[in-house]
Amino acid sequence: MKEIIELLKDRKLTKPEPILKKIMSYDPPALIELGFEIQKTLLQHDKTSGPQSNGGGFRFVASGALSGHSGCVSPLCRIKKSVSLARYAALYSDLVIVPWRLEVPENLRLLEDFRESLITAILSVIAMRPVIEAGLVTLIPSRFHFCDDCARLAYREMDRVREAVEAALTSNFGKFSARPQDARSIHLEGPQEYLEHGEVYVHYPRRPAWLPARSKAALSRAQLKKSGAVAGIFEQMATSVIFQQLCAVNMKTKLLTSLAGEAEILAKLAPQDEVSTGVARLCAALSHEIPLLSGVPLSRMVELRQEQPAAFDQYRTALSGVLAEYVEKQKPLGSISAKRVYDERIHPEVVALRRRIETHKKALLKKSVTSAVVASALVAVGIAAKLTPAELGVLGTGSLVTSLTGLLGDASEEPKDVKNHQLYFLVKLSE
Repeated sequence: MKEIIELLKDRKLTKPEPILKKIMSYDPPALIELGFEIQKTLLQHDKTSGPQSNGGGFRFVASGALSGHSGCVSPLCRIKKSVSLARYAALYSDLVIVPWRLEVPENLRLLEDFRESLITAILSVIAMRPVIEAGLVTLIPSRFHFCDDCARLAYREMDRVREAVEAALTSNFGKFSARPQDARSIHLEGPQEYLEHGEVYVHYPRRPAWLPARSKAALSRAQLKKSGAVAGIFEQMATSVIFQQLCAVNMKTKLLTSLAGEAEILAKLAPQDEVSTGVARLCAALSHEIPLLSGVPLSRMVELRQEQPAAFDQYRTALSGVLAEYVEKQKPLGSISAKRVYDERIHPEVVALRRRIETHKKALLKKSVTSAVVASALVAVGIAAKLTPAELGVLGTGSLVTSLTGLLGDASEEPKDVKNHQLYFLVKLSE
């Protein structure tokens, strides 16, 4: 989806300050034009790329909560999610699909809200720029092109998702509570498996009839049901899972989510994907919780993948295997700490590999000291005598220097057993 980056470059919208300044200065026609131009770019890419019939185990579609299209609406929170999503794509994925769900408003009264949302969306895209340009993340419109057979399959999946989400809503409704915040809003609290941050403020355009006046008492079950707030949370999850199921039909992807509730719903729909979904969630946690990974620039991650493709594939396969062991042995998935997995299985091996490299380098440098002294002396004699390179070769200096260069070169290289290790990619990433 490099086209979206090219569009923003043409518009000089690739740095935070110009993005804020320029878009805030746009009059309504210019703002609407930019919105339609982005949509047109996405639609053209969607039509030319077509469905992907072959998908591996590392192709994902980002959930609404993870991509920032649902859940917390804070611009800062959404941009942070985009950074985490981009790092996940660089560290684990072949492809992450991110839906674009920002429609140009038909009502001009909503234009200022659109302006703010557009700024946040563009900042999020720029935060993911290295992985978008590398083809690891692609943006697509939230619509699909199906043949008749695929359409029947897709709509059957939608019905199954609706039933699973409705069952989850019914069994978990009692875990939510709410209190009036003011005359037109409530403060909703609930389990973080379903509600990001465990709370959200729900605002209404006018005071609802069911909302008690001048009361801060908790809403009754009937009032909470009338508010539609809890149902709205599950509707957002249904939207994410349905979108994933449609992508699975068209593009052979799995859901990448930060909400345990979405993962549980998906596991009920496709039990065979429970482990892969759990691995995806743990990888997402690893990508921003572990210092070794969070301290590396995104651009460097992408570069290293391109420089060391075999090492990357080996590392990813090994990591998936380690995480799958934890997912299979321990449930629920939320009880597994990404930090614990790292401390128990990954960090000790990375430390051992680093020590092995240092020991290897010291040994080779020690062996090369004598050769370095002799070669330096011979080269000095040759230069003093103004000998040609051919004459230096006759003296044996040329071959000695070549041998020395080989030794010194080897001293800067890692031993073969380290290069062939499954976590070699992490060692290089931490340098």
